[in-house]
Amino acid sequence: MSIFEEIGKSIYSPSYYSNLRNERFFASFSYFISVAIIVSLVATAVITLRVFPLAKTTLQNLGPEVIERFPEGLIITIKDNQISTNSSGSVAIPFDLGSSTLKLPTNFLVIDTANPFDETRFKNASTVLYLTKDTIYAANEDGGIEQSEKVEIPDVVIDRASVLRWSHDLVPLLSWLPFVFVFAIFFAGLWLSSLVLMELILGALVIMLASRARGVALSYKESYQIGLHAITLRLLLGIVAVLGSGLLAAFVFIPFLGVVISFIIFWINFPDPLLHKKNETPIQ
Repeated sequence: MSIFEEIGKSIYSPSYYSNLRNERFFASFSYFISVAIIVSLVATAVITLRVFPLAKTTLQNLGPEVIERFPEGLIITIKDNQISTNSSGSVAIPFDLGSSTLKLPTNFLVIDTANPFDETRFKNASTVLYLTKDTIYAANEDGGIEQSEKVEIPDVVIDRASVLRWSHDLVPLLSWLPFVFVFAIFFAGLWLSSLVLMELILGALVIMLASRARGVALSYKESYQIGLHAITLRLLLGIVAVLGSGLLAAFVFIPFLGVVISFIIFWINFPDPLLHKKNETPIQ
């Protein structure tokens, strides 16, 4: 039987479930791992197709964009943890919004090392980050202002030439990020699937209690083995979280959803006639 046939039968096939108690526990666990890998591969493929082209273009343009945004003639000097510039006033590095409809601040960074920090000046600057001679300030999600901790910064002089040199060194390394991103998504998918196993700890207990209502006393181990198949639909809904958005995606993350789904699948696949024909062969 192919894995895809087994997936279909794990969603609905009373005869398939009636024979599960004759199968080894390891076979059911291997099935669960196989489904988890398939779901992770599909999710990785979907996210990659959506994000990879944009990420690749962004990284290719990162170097030129950084150089273009860095103000001509600006020299930033860091000495003894104090920042200074050759500008008498503040210097702004703007966002490149393009045709974006996002409501973002006008600037990404404003550097003002000549004046002490002032909340009004920060708000008027319409910026994400505000750099004074020794502190970085940023707006938080609550509309307040956070400031960085004092850190040791090596003495350095930053100008357009040094930024160009650093971008040439850094961009080739960043070109590997999309590929790292792909593997990260895949292993994140496997990790999320492992959390489903945690749900199944409770789900197996529910199945064990429900089996008594169906006229048969399943052990906890047998219930957990059945749950490894009954929770298949919960894994498949992970793909919905990737393809969907808003309420559809949020639905997948309802607490104990796996417990509810495994119970429903068990209940519809174990009608009374089949339960009374149970095979007494113990699981190895």
